[in-house]
Amino acid sequence: MKSNPQLPTKDIFDEAFQEYANSKLAETLNEKYRLKPYHEAYKGLKTTTLLSSYLFNLVSALAALYVVYAFIRELTSSFPEVVSVSVAFLVSLSVLILLEIKKRELFSKFIKGIYQFKKFYFGLFAVGVLVLSFSVTFSYYGGKAAITDFTPPPTVIQKDSAQVLLSAQLALLTTQIADARRTKWKGTTTTISQRTIETLSKEKLAIQNRLFAIETQKEKADGTIIMQHESELKLSAATFAGTTIVCEILFVLCMFYLEYYSFKSHATFALAGTSETLKSETLTPIETLKDARTSPVQGDLNVSGVETVKNETLTPIETVWTPANETVETLNLKNRRQIGFVNGKNETVNPVETVTKTVYVKENNSGICVNCKSIFKRQRKNKKYCSDDCRLDFHNKNRKSKG
Repeated sequence: MKSNPQLPTKDIFDEAFQEYANSKLAETLNEKYRLKPYHEAYKGLKTTTLLSSYLFNLVSALAALYVVYAFIRELTSSFPEVVSVSVAFLVSLSVLILLEIKKRELFSKFIKGIYQFKKFYFGLFAVGVLVLSFSVTFSYYGGKAAITDFTPPPTVIQKDSAQVLLSAQLALLTTQIADARRTKWKGTTTTISQRTIETLSKEKLAIQNRLFAIETQKEKADGTIIMQHESELKLSAATFAGTTIVCEILFVLCMFYLEYYSFKSHATFALAGTSETLKSETLTPIETLKDARTSPVQGDLNVSGVETVKNETLTPIETVWTPANETVETLNLKNRRQIGFVNGKNETVNPVETVTKTVYVKENNSGICVNCKSIFKRQRKNKKYCSDDCRLDFHNKNRKSKG
């Protein structure tokens, strides 16, 4: 005997869904794919851009501070040292802070005009470019001067041990030659002393040549080191000065995005508020239009299936309910003009004041008798008469009218 299969009494899929819905993953994914307004979605990027813009301001100000400080220091050189240094530092710092603040304000107003009003304000642009030019100039030359002045000098080649030994030997030979010249017999240098002097002089000349060769080689090596140091110093100064210019360009780009973020955030809420207002204002006309489309007197077909006439004013007169729960509506059609000719002339008949049109609404399995106009249930779609008597009566009427 086969045993009946055991059907699960719990919905395992519902349990899995509930477990997922209560999990940390569902919360994380819901937050990740939640539709957010622009100010919330890009808040992190805006904060990063804002901090970067202040960083670029700081780099530009520090680079320009050195050249402005050196210039003011030169002007106040007649003052005492402490006073000159203090005045130069405070004045240069104040000037650069004011310059950076005005630079932010000018570019903020200029970019705001582009986003909000789609206008290019040449006055703000010219003043902003002028301020930016001062900032770039100060930063460029200040960066070069700072790198040049604060870079330590190159390390030249020191005397080696061989050179020191040769110098000591040269000094010893010089002393020996002097002693030999003081050796005399009856006021005249002896022959042995002269030979000693000649020998020592030859050794001294050889040592001097060796020292000269070493010094020449050392000078060449030192010259190479100095030239390499100068080229590296110029490259470093130019690189740092170029970095300050890049910082100025990045600062301008940051200002463009910060203004775009503000404008986009404001525009999002402004458009949302406008759309809500328009929605509340146009709600009633839309509903009225829908009611007009489904009214019995306008449109092609209303809800109940009553056929109407387009572009005509129709006024319901009365409604008759038939036993088959079908509706017959009599409608007035006013100001209808008949088209045609009268007595061969191009004249139209006077407009009919009231034209009565009867519209029948019937079920799918019902029909209207051609003879008696009564409603009946038919077994086939092409049946026209409610009974054989009506059919014979209709044909008899047609024969009489033709006869």
